[in-house]
Amino acid sequence: MDLSGEDVGRIVGVVMVGTPEEMVANVYGSASLSSEELELSLAAIDRLRAPEGTEDIIEVLDAGYQEPFWLLILSLPWCEAGDGRFQPLLLAPEDGVMKIAGVVLPWNGILDRFQQDEIKNAGRLTAWWASKLEQLKTS
Repeated sequence: MDLSGEDVGRIVGVVMVGTPEEMVANVYGSASLSSEELELSLAAIDRLRAPEGTEDIIEVLDAGYQEPFWLLILSLPWCEAGDGRFQPLLLAPEDGVMKIAGVVLPWNGILDRFQQDEIKNAGRLTAWWASKLEQLKTS
């Protein structure tokens, strides 16, 4: 599934200022995750939010694709360089809608929904992210 600018805008908007209900609605597999898995997923997303009173916005620096996953590289301008400024966000389509499927790798609670080769593709995106992160840190 292609990743549209509308998908990216919606997801970044939810990460930045979404209500708890919007965040849950945009988590891949949220209906089938245990309450603990959902709580951990939401906490991981919440770490990407700006501190209260910050007007900076998340910038999408790059996007990598390996079927069925998209990995966004985000810049969080309120973070110091080298202190979490660059963050990954993994997306995957669920019922025709792009949703947040993990941070570096898919949420543990949804792994069984993907074939082994798709999980390997998520690993390839993780390696891509690691190489991109090194480039970002030195530029």
